[in-house]
Amino acid sequence: MSQPIRLVVIDDHALIREGIKVRLRDAEGVDVVGEAATAAAAEDLVAETAPDIALIDIGLPDASGLDLARRLLDRGTGLRVIILTMHEDEEYVRQAVEVGVHGYVLKDMAPDTLLEALTSVAGGDVYYPPAISQIALRAVANRQRRDRPGLAARERQVLVLLAQGFINKEIADQLSLSVRTVETYRERLMKKLDIRTVAGLTRYAIAQGLVSSH
Repeated sequence: MSQPIRLVVIDDHALIREGIKVRLRDAEGVDVVGEAATAAAAEDLVAETAPDIALIDIGLPDASGLDLARRLLDRGTGLRVIILTMHEDEEYVRQAVEVGVHGYVLKDMAPDTLLEALTSVAGGDVYYPPAISQIALRAVANRQRRDRPGLAARERQVLVLLAQGFINKEIADQLSLSVRTVETYRERLMKKLDIRTVAGLTRYAIAQGLVSSH
C-alpha cells in the first residue's frame, strides 16, 4: 500500500483550515500533518514536518502566499505547492505559474475537487481547474517560450509522437530506433524539461504548438 500524501495547510482563517481537515478526514491516502496561519510559522512547520504538499492561501497576514511558495520551492526539497484562493484573475494565475507552483484551487470548489488536485499533484502532475485552465496554459506557454531549453531534432520527434499518444514500441518502429533508445529519449526529455509524466509532456507539446489539442 502506498504511503499517504503528507499535507500541511497554510491559511490565516481557522474556519478554512478546519473545513479542509473535515473534508479530508475520511479521504484515504491523505494525512494532514500540520497547519499554520502565517508565512513565518509555515516555514518552520514545513522544516519540521517535511510534507509532500503545502496547500497555501494566496493572502496571508505577514506575506503573500506566492512569496512563501517561492521561498519554499527554492529550498529544493521536492516539496510540491498548491495555491488556495478565491481569485480567478489572470494576473494571479500568471504569477502562480511564474513562481512554479504545481496547482491552483479555488475556495468555492466542489468538495471532491481538492482531493483530485492533491492526488494529481502528488502523482507528479499539475492541477488547474477548468475555470482557469486556459489562462494557466497561456501563462505556461509564455514562461516556457522564454525558458525553453533547446531540443535536438530527434528529441522533438519523440516528444511529438508521445504527445500524439503513441507508445514506446510504436515510436521505435516509426523512427527506426530500439525501444530502449526511445525510453532514453523520454527520460532525457523529462529531465531537460523538468516534467515527470507523459501527460505533462503532452501539455508542454500543446503549449509549444508542436501538436494540436484536438
